Amino acid sequence: DKSVFAGDYIDPISLTGTDPANIIFRNTLRYFDSDGTLKRTYEIPFPTEPDAFSGIGQGDGFMEVKAIPNDPFGRSYAAGTNINNLYLLEPNMSEVLFIMDVSQVNNYQKRISACIMSFFLVILHVFDFCSDRALDHIQIQVPDSDQVSTFPEFCAKNNNRIGAHIIHHPKGENRFIVVNYFLHFGLAQFSGTRTVHAFNPIYDIKHQLASFDIKFIDKSLSGSCYETKTCAKKLKVLHVGNALWPTYLIRQEFYKAYKNDSEMNQVNIFMCFHPAAMCEMFMPFNRTLIVIASTRYELGRYGKEDWINWNKNLQIIATNPRNVVAGNNLYDAEYIRYFTGIKAIVLPSLCAYTNVSYAPKIKKPFLITPIHGKEFPIEFTLNLTNALQRLKVSINVSHLREVYKDRYDYSQLVQHPGIIYVPYQVSLMSLFEQYRMNIPLFFPSLELLTEWHYKYHVVRERTWGGIFESLKNSSILPGVLNSNIPDPNNEFDRDAIRYWLKFSDFYQWPYITYFNSIDDLVIKLDNTNLMEISQNMKAHNTIVKRKLHEQWRQILEKIN
Repeated sequence: DKSVFAGDYIDPISLTGTDPANIIFRNTLRYFDSDGTLKRTYEIPFPTEPDAFSGIGQGDGFMEVKAIPNDPFGRSYAAGTNINNLYLLEPNMSEVLFIMDVSQVNNYQKRISACIMSFFLVILHVFDFCSDRALDHIQIQVPDSDQVSTFPEFCAKNNNRIGAHIIHHPKGENRFIVVNYFLHFGLAQFSGTRTVHAFNPIYDIKHQLASFDIKFIDKSLSGSCYETKTCAKKLKVLHVGNALWPTYLIRQEFYKAYKNDSEMNQVNIFMCFHPAAMCEMFMPFNRTLIVIASTRYELGRYGKEDWINWNKNLQIIATNPRNVVAGNNLYDAEYIRYFTGIKAIVLPSLCAYTNVSYAPKIKKPFLITPIHGKEFPIEFTLNLTNALQRLKVSINVSHLREVYKDRYDYSQLVQHPGIIYVPYQVSLMSLFEQYRMNIPLFFPSLELLTEWHYKYHVVRERTWGGIFESLKNSSILPGVLNSNIPDPNNEFDRDAIRYWLKFSDFYQWPYITYFNSIDDLVIKLDNTNLMEISQNMKAHNTIVKRKLHEQWRQILEKIN
């Protein structure tokens, strides 16, 4: 089928006025036949409520239409840039189908934005670039000038109209870069370049080891460090731009800068989590090193030579009995063993700091956590809706980010009957938290998740190829174990996918409910004894807490 969908964006002449309220965004999508004949024009109703659109001008504004790859029905997506609504189009449909309000991931703040590919990235983790305090100190270059500014300053000067057009995930970096919005004409002056950097499991380990009278020095370069008030100040040598992949020269400079530092000389143990390879920086100090990989351990060492050198250093670290090499989960422990031969132990997160437990309330819905993939999230939702109707099951199910637009408290989460996952990673801090809160959890069976990942790559953060959207059928380094063990980074072999997915947290923990199909999920949501499962989880958590405490006691005793 060579037919084409196209969107109408903006009336250019409306940009030449003096009042932004008079900008006219177009409300039409068009369907053309292969010979160029206009077959159908779709008129999209434009909401008039003040909070239903960005507040700039009038109309939806359809900048891009994206075809669904290999879709047998020839369907496409279109997004209204002014109202942030996502629509589904099909050649045989007389009207477009509203799918979702994409602004739900940002507390329903309507802003001019574009690029459907960006929506799927942004929905994973969203900052309000104009107001988030984590970006206060980050300098950016003012578009089309040599001046520098900060996000708050630049947003204020542009009335918070900072359009995001394309989001790029640079290879080797734990951040997103939002490329300048291209529209500079008349009243439309939208531009900006920004970064997002998140995730740090250090809070959990501090909580775990509180009873051991250990003092932590935490000088974080994470973009979320402001939440825990641990942002690094007056750090020597290292900064956000070089800490993830420091060169050998930078490591030497770091050692020279800190070898006689009074605070550094108080340190007995260096702990490295995310990235685990940060411990290369601390090897010259001749102190105890505790390496706990919270994701694939070569984070920041993506090149072949860098990875080989990191393997050699990790093997050196592992030979010293006072050091510890571990995975935060069995998957990462086995992954380290596959490439290094090191028998890494498992030191899981505890996440007992939530201080709440399962207490479901009537009429609260089951929650679906964010699902990754370009087509699968919508397909899953449609199939689940159809199954509920077909099986005549009246259960309330909602996406987590529909119920909680921005943040949520743990006390709110435990009020829901259960949480449904199509996981995008093999181990998640939020999953640790939810399990410790004794909330019933529903996951696809190993066979079903293997099939979904093989077809749709839903567990996209399992490999760096998935994260960087450059899927591979092999790793750049060979494994050192038995050749019968499949390559963990092969995304095109069902057996390899299944072999490695079985090490995921959700297939290692007891009392998780598995479903073999969408229909099976509906049946189990309706028939499972949730309170019994929660009580079993609670008993298991007591055992885990005791065992983990003893594990840390032995580690610290050995070090001392």
